[in-house]
Amino acid sequence: MIKIQVQMFAGAKQLAGRDTVEVEVRSPIQARAIFDALQVAAPELTPLIPSCRLAVDNRYVIDQSIIDEDSTIALIPPVSGG
Repeated sequence: MIKIQVQMFAGAKQLAGRDTVEVEVRSPIQARAIFDALQVAAPELTPLIPSCRLAVDNRYVIDQSIIDEDSTIALIPPVSGG
């Protein structure tokens, strides 16, 4: 298992109560596996996850994307402006 730090932003950061959440995933790392692992590591994020995107090295990825373990990973919740 590989340990990955996932950065939290906006509503995700508020729900998690922290800046990062550490998750454990298997190699090769798929984006979908990170979403699943986040729900285990921080169950309070579960209601928000379906509407979130995953950014890897400042680019959005799809569920099937393979992620390098040295990448910067962020959970991006929906954004609204005003």
